Amino acid sequence: MKRYIRSGKLPEKTEAFFNASAEELRVLALILASDLPLSAEDLQTAARLESLGDAKDALAFWRGAGLIKTAPAKKEAVAEEAPAPKKKPIRSADALPEYSGSEVASLIEKGNLASFIEACQQIYGKVLSSTDINILVGLKEELHFDCEYICLLLEYYGEKAKKPMRYVEKVAFSLYDQGVLSFEQLEAYIEKHRMMRTREGGLRRLFGMGERALTAKEEEAFTRWCVEYGYDDALIGLAYDLTVGATGKASVVYADKIITRWNTAGCKTVADANALLEKEKTEKAAKKSPKSAKEAEKDEMRSFDVEDFFAHALDRSYGKKD
Repeated sequence: MKRYIRSGKLPEKTEAFFNASAEELRVLALILASDLPLSAEDLQTAARLESLGDAKDALAFWRGAGLIKTAPAKKEAVAEEAPAPKKKPIRSADALPEYSGSEVASLIEKGNLASFIEACQQIYGKVLSSTDINILVGLKEELHFDCEYICLLLEYYGEKAKKPMRYVEKVAFSLYDQGVLSFEQLEAYIEKHRMMRTREGGLRRLFGMGERALTAKEEEAFTRWCVEYGYDDALIGLAYDLTVGATGKASVVYADKIITRWNTAGCKTVADANALLEKEKTEKAAKKSPKSAKEAEKDEMRSFDVEDFFAHALDRSYGKKD
């Protein structure tokens, strides 16, 4: 169950205070006054809201304004039952339906989405167009993303990236197809890609890629090395040196085989990798079988002087004379 706390020092002025409803102000006051994180269920009761949806919309509004944040999750003594996976909608194209003006108004009223739309406008810092609002309503109705999820989606892929709502729509479908369905999954996904952005430039320079787009295999390999394995630049650099030494060129595919083998063997540092390389070298040398007695005899025969060989042969054939 997600719980919420204040995000830090409150700004002196914010438009959100003037645009908030009485219910939303009560929710914010409760969070600011509480020493403990509060859930949507807690706030529905304490703020005397009509429904749980009102509490969630208020949380999305204040989170969009940057005044509250999700509290760090604590390990529960008994694990909560995992929610059933969402059923993906059947669609003919990666696009949301086009609602009429009356349909959008009806869906906003039915889902109590007015506060959610206002929070999205706060994130973008402007009044959203009817097309933008159509997309927001579609993300909630068709893909069943909750308000917090969509707000985080807008913050990272829309407002911060300076991208239009249509771009956010395409990203939303891609995330849905990848199974990134919950707020927590989206947070983890964003964190992984934020980390990769800081490392990608160095890896590009190392492998001499320039500005071209990464292939799917290259992107998967970089993510695996940096995120899944947690390898630093020094260890990846060693794999690069071995790759060039073996193939004469920079190859992500070849380096990936080396790095995957290191990970399987439990290597975490350059020292670990060098120790493994030395061990493999020793084992390879030990596997070379010694020469058989027959092969040794042949080698010895080859070492005889040719004249001595023929002299001994004549002696055996005709007998040695005094």
